[in-house]
Amino acid sequence: MPGIRFDLPNQNPQKGPTCWYYSLKVILRFHNLISPPGAAPGPNLHDKWRRLHHVRQAITQLRREGLDSNDITTIQNRLSGNFHFHRDPHLKQAMSIAGKMGGTTRMNFVQELIGLEYIRQINIAPWDTSGVIEALQKNGPFYISVDKAPHGHGMPKHDPQTGYHVCRVKPGHFTGGAHAMVVFGAWQGVQHRNPQYRSPDLERVYFWNPNNPTTIYYSSFDALSAHLGTPAPFRGNTVGVAVSCDEPHSADCAHITGAAIAIP
Repeated sequence: MPGIRFDLPNQNPQKGPTCWYYSLKVILRFHNLISPPGAAPGPNLHDKWRRLHHVRQAITQLRREGLDSNDITTIQNRLSGNFHFHRDPHLKQAMSIAGKMGGTTRMNFVQELIGLEYIRQINIAPWDTSGVIEALQKNGPFYISVDKAPHGHGMPKHDPQTGYHVCRVKPGHFTGGAHAMVVFGAWQGVQHRNPQYRSPDLERVYFWNPNNPTTIYYSSFDALSAHLGTPAPFRGNTVGVAVSCDEPHSADCAHITGAAIAIP
């Protein structure tokens, strides 16, 4: 199989400076570990995710006001000052967990609030598009951190079959600051007859950007890998994070039930 792709759940555009939160959210929803909007609370990570949601709100509010959103005490004060603090146990638990932490990096919050039993580190081996495909086959969509955000080349093309916009990111179009995204597909092979997959990049990686969730971004693996970073607190060869879908976490997960779409 030259390629693989997963369909991700619908997601509203990112609000505020917490791309890490929205990237993790779409993966957790893909694995059926948190419920979509309007659905009954799921049995898995619903309560833990509500606590992380409160932390995200505090960080967003602090950043909007020009205050230090990386300081634990400031985050605690913002959580405790919430109007619903005395009535919402999740707020108190979020503040308690924040007080035990030694840093506020993205994965520190996830490690404490979600738990490492649900978090799986991603290493791409071999270091090429086939390694990305293997990582997707094993883990499903996975979270990546890049040191520069992607910006598409030209106007996105509308694909009537999927309803998405499709946008190529050239090597020189990774600019700006650090950003979190989700890799959900990869392909290598000859030029494809479907315009959705047709580009000068014959080996490509497809990634989801929380800033523009209805656009499919893709680039060559070389262009993307030049900006891959290690999500703290993980070190070494870790280039991303996946959500564990091993039983009993999510036995009916879309990844386990074979919902991947092969790209011929």
